[in-house]
Order: sequence, then C-alpha cells, then structure tokens
Amino acid sequence: MKLKGHPRTFDRQGMKMQRLSALTIAIAALAAACGGGSDASSPEVVLEARWQCDVQRQTFADLGALDIELDARLLDAGLTRSEYDTFKEELGRSTELRNQVADEFEAYCRP
Repeated sequence: MKLKGHPRTFDRQGMKMQRLSALTIAIAALAAACGGGSDASSPEVVLEARWQCDVQRQTFADLGALDIELDARLLDAGLTRSEYDTFKEELGRSTELRNQVADEFEAYCRP
C-alpha cells in the first residue's frame, strides 16, 4: 500500500511525533523529580511525621533510649543522623516542608 503525498511530508510528521514524545517524557520526568503528580513523600518527611506521632505514644527511660529508637528508625529509612539533622534545619525554614510533614502526620497518626 502506497501513501499519497510527498515522502518528506511523512518524515517531517514522524519527526514532529518523535519530538513531541521526547518532550512529553522529559516533562513527565521533571514533574516526577519535583514531586508533581505523585503522592509519595520523601523518606525524611515520612520518618519525621511518624516519629512525631509514635514518640507521643511511648515512654522512654532516658534520652539515651530515645536516641537509640531514633537511630533505629533512621537506619530503617536508610538515612544518617547527619542527613536527618540537615532535614530538621530545613524543616525550620520551609513552610512547604512543614506542611508535608503535617499532612503525613495526619494520614499516619489520625487515620
């Protein structure tokens, strides 16, 4: 079956479709990297929200026991204490980050 029209017309249309597809993929990748289109929270946000909730429900013998529990949670989340401390500093400066923690807290602690 032969298509009517100039062969270059079809090449141009094919190129336009390839460019459009590449642009669509690039935009989707950028949105995913920025958190757009996804309800997934960062590991730091999840850890902080759940820590705030769970720490209210527990009693610790001393601060050492509290630190041990936090260190265990950091290890489970694949985070270091340094990364967590950096996150906590950013949390104090970022309303958006605090809102994310609050949303995660509500979903986890008050279902």
